[in-house]
Amino acid sequence: MIIEFLIVVRLAEDTEIVDVIHECLAKVLEDNLNEFDDDAVKRMVIPRVQRLGDYGAEENAEPHCRMLFGFALDLPEETANAD
Repeated sequence: MIIEFLIVVRLAEDTEIVDVIHECLAKVLEDNLNEFDDDAVKRMVIPRVQRLGDYGAEENAEPHCRMLFGFALDLPEETANAD
């Protein structure tokens, strides 16, 4: 099953959005009693679109950047509770 997403992310300088998505997906799969190794989970996330916006700073003066990020999740047929 392939599910497509398009999100807007406010990134800190040291944030890798793909790593965050991998971690979240691994946790959700584990919570739903799925057992996939880390490499299999990484292959499930397919980056599609990445567009950087302007850099700025919040009230606390931490620099950040907004990014439009599109990706697909390719979940195997044997995934329990895929919905």
